[in-house]
Amino acid sequence: MRRLLFLAVSLVPWVVAGAPTATLAGDFDRIEIPRDPNGAIEFHTPSDNIACGLSESGSDGSGAPELACDRLAPVYLRFILPARGKATILRDVGDQWCCGGYNELPYGREWQSGPFTCDSTASGLTCENQQGHGFFISKAKVKAY
Repeated sequence: MRRLLFLAVSLVPWVVAGAPTATLAGDFDRIEIPRDPNGAIEFHTPSDNIACGLSESGSDGSGAPELACDRLAPVYLRFILPARGKATILRDVGDQWCCGGYNELPYGREWQSGPFTCDSTASGLTCENQQGHGFFISKAKVKAY
């Protein structure tokens, strides 16, 4: 009986305070990426196969921010994510600029600016807007949603 009472009393602080929490898979440490002298934000993945740039005014003339990421190989592709709405994949890219640069988004880290969030992993890059639309980019698989 004493053991049961001791066990019950020793668990009270744990139950009252709540169970310890663990870091869940998919939780990323946020990283700040500085703007360049022109005010642009650009970053690349550690593989140097994916590079992204944030445009504050968008390429469509809407004045809304837009995230563009290019994948170098195996086929050059560009992914465009508007602040609102679905992402698109461009397969015929005339102004190829990928990849490399100064700002790396390491695996296991997250970048966020305005309506955009990107998570970098060894298996690929996932970027989304606040509406949940986005894209996944890797050498083996691409997806826009």
